[in-house]
Amino acid sequence: RLHNAKIRASDLLSKGLERQQISTLSKFVESIPERIQYFLDENKKVQLNPGKIKNRPHTVALFGLSANPPTGKGGHAGIVDWCAGSMTVDAPNDTNPAEALESLPVDEVWVLPVYRHAFSEKSTLLSFEHRVAMAKLCFEHRAQNTAKVHVRELERELFLREQELSNISIPKKSARRLGSVDLVKMLQSDFPHYQFAFVMGADTYQDFRVGKWKGGFSLQELLPIVVCARYGVELDVHPLVEHLNLQNVSSTKVRSSCDLAYLSACLEPPVLEYIRDHKLYAFAHS
Repeated sequence: RLHNAKIRASDLLSKGLERQQISTLSKFVESIPERIQYFLDENKKVQLNPGKIKNRPHTVALFGLSANPPTGKGGHAGIVDWCAGSMTVDAPNDTNPAEALESLPVDEVWVLPVYRHAFSEKSTLLSFEHRVAMAKLCFEHRAQNTAKVHVRELERELFLREQELSNISIPKKSARRLGSVDLVKMLQSDFPHYQFAFVMGADTYQDFRVGKWKGGFSLQELLPIVVCARYGVELDVHPLVEHLNLQNVSSTKVRSSCDLAYLSACLEPPVLEYIRDHKLYAFAHS
């Protein structure tokens, strides 16, 4: 939470604030390393007993993406594999900090294909059904993963709930813009005993940092956010960034290519087969 607060304070410092506000924020940012070290030192004094381990919360990593299409080990699949095999999550306890748990293994990874994209430049997505089908082929049943990976249509469920509440026949015309913050609130309400963490790629994180996301600051207060760096995308160095062995794989380039050698290097074999069988993207004109 201190890391998230530092990011938020640093963002505010770049805006037109009064001198007193800048001074207060700067002092806060300067004090964070010392406060983090204090918590680290205190944590060493807390020994977890077997009872606490048994009662730990069910831990779920949330990974949202357009899946248009989902890429292989050098891209999206590499992120999901890391989430399902190596990722750990802290579970804070504000009521009783001594009961907080750290470095919890991930029990499940929920891959969440975007239902309707919030950004107009990305509104011409392939059908949700095609993207969900490719995501399942790409991410589910990967033998090397210790955590279970599920592709879940939760964004569609969120839109349908909003549609029902608003009595609107077409979700796209809903007056309220829905975002990841609404999805997380829905999940935390539906699964109150689960511990969630939000995982995003470097490209998505750039949009997040410049304020394109609805309720971005609120989102990082609801749950931990982890960013997976990617080759070719510049990111600030801070503890939220995980530097995985990812490559310069682009869904945009994949969509425009019929080069089977290139596509085989970028996509999982079942996904490439699905694209060719259904004549999607560049194969629609071949």
